[in-house]
Amino acid sequence: MDINHQKFDKIRSFHDSEVKATLQKLRENAFFLKIIAKLFPNADVSPFVAGLLNINTISEFQSKIISQFTKRIIRDSIKKLTYSGLGNLDPKKAYLFISTHRDIVLDSALLNDTLLSNGFGTTEIAIGGNLLIYDWIETIVKLNRSFIVRRDLHGKEMLFASQTLSEYIRKKIELENTSVWIAHREGRTKDGNDATQTALLKMLNMSGQADLISNFSNLNIVPLSISYEFETCISHKIKEIYAKRNGIPYQKTKEDDLQSMGEGIFGKKGEVHIHFGKPLSDELQPLNDIHKPNDRFDALKQIIDNQLHRNYYLTEGNYIGHDLFYNKTDFFQQGKYNRAQLEKFTNVGREKTAGVEGNKDELFDIFCEIYAMPLENKLKLGI
Repeated sequence: MDINHQKFDKIRSFHDSEVKATLQKLRENAFFLKIIAKLFPNADVSPFVAGLLNINTISEFQSKIISQFTKRIIRDSIKKLTYSGLGNLDPKKAYLFISTHRDIVLDSALLNDTLLSNGFGTTEIAIGGNLLIYDWIETIVKLNRSFIVRRDLHGKEMLFASQTLSEYIRKKIELENTSVWIAHREGRTKDGNDATQTALLKMLNMSGQADLISNFSNLNIVPLSISYEFETCISHKIKEIYAKRNGIPYQKTKEDDLQSMGEGIFGKKGEVHIHFGKPLSDELQPLNDIHKPNDRFDALKQIIDNQLHRNYYLTEGNYIGHDLFYNKTDFFQQGKYNRAQLEKFTNVGREKTAGVEGNKDELFDIFCEIYAMPLENKLKLGI
């Protein structure tokens, strides 16, 4: 793969050689210092700010800053963080984690914390350019090995950006042996129905130099299912779904994205589970029997989604939401939840929809639907 590395300068994460000067600028940013003070309201943050100048590499920044912050979030907002399937992977290999996407920041942060705790390296992280609403945010994410997915382009510019993005991801995995995290779709899943976008797969294939099966085999794709007992930012998701379904104009602002980041980070999440799927290499051969290119991508999408759905970890909220959304009592009869849990779920649903304008019954149905869909997708697989 012949690559001009300078072409990635507008999207790439920072290099070690840029860390020192970048952190010097960051500690002089008044808005960043204000955010740090807000994150640690009862602590003297000056030693932390001064300590930034003792960091010389990306690995040091991740271990001394990002990892410590993530562990605090886990301690304060997650009841229990568990994982499974990591035995499917080799710490010496690089993978492309195609992941369910429910939270703006935490999906990739929790993945990297889990990888680090088990002797794996951290991943490069794909992040939408629309989220980089302040310079200091862009600085932080690039220090945390994030690269930018441009979403403000059209026509030939978008085509060129997609080609560049595809080459960057393949370079990281094939040439640098560095894993990559990317969401299975543009933006978070709002309605609970995780579905990989074929546009993502077509973008990934753009940089391949061989046939489709070889192109994707070389990326070592691993479907990653991340589930939250308490759906993050659910009131915002309900509001957006309701507006779109009822033809109500809905336009997110930069402040909305910033608020969602904050709520996702600090809101209570209950139990969180990460399942590492099996690398797709062995499942790709049947694509040889499909002749139409679009049908091949559709089949690949289904292979990924089947793992995402099969490996999604369910809690009682998913069973309750399914029974309520489909107006049944099947899972109550099976003992998947009790009346006290049903009452608690209902009360939370009414609370989360109370501040959203619209028909309250329809809003509550959307709340239930968000929890019902992961289970519905499993049922469709016969699980």
